[in-house]
Amino acid sequence: MLYPGLISVDSGHFQYNHLSLGLFLFSFTCFVSNFLKLGSVFFVLAVHYKQIELYHALPVAVYLLSRSYTELFPSSAIKSYCAWLRQLLVLFTCVSCTMFVLWFPFIYTRSDLFQILRRIFPFYRGLFEDKVANLWCSLNVLIKLKKNFDTLFLLRIRPSVLLWQENPVLVSWLLIISNVRSVNVLFCV
Repeated sequence: MLYPGLISVDSGHFQYNHLSLGLFLFSFTCFVSNFLKLGSVFFVLAVHYKQIELYHALPVAVYLLSRSYTELFPSSAIKSYCAWLRQLLVLFTCVSCTMFVLWFPFIYTRSDLFQILRRIFPFYRGLFEDKVANLWCSLNVLIKLKKNFDTLFLLRIRPSVLLWQENPVLVSWLLIISNVRSVNVLFCV
């Protein structure tokens, strides 16, 4: 975290990714030290500081689910299941309360909330500046999308085109899941 190259490049470009990475490392340290609630709070802070931490969301969720389940005592199945649900509810409450505290100033005024949501999901900036811009930039070489189509039409077809583009990946994952007996193997692939 204190690597000068990371700090100078990150701060020089006004990205400040090292701060969200530091919050993520705090959450990871808390998770390993069995402070799941505090780690969840730090992870929510990291995600809300910088969206790039969403890449860690699935592994964190799987880790928390597995830690919550393995910490239970092998007593009766019903008691074990209820304790697991209780622990998940506690984690959900910690995450929800942290999110509420972070979002409360913006929920108070609806106009600010909508401006923030437009900033987080920049649909109206166009297809070429979004997270899946590679497909649209490649396709634009053959078909001039901006010239031939209305932006609203392109925004409407984007989800179906994205699903079509990702279909081979989805099919291969479904085949892997159907052939694998343990979910843990998925994370080794």
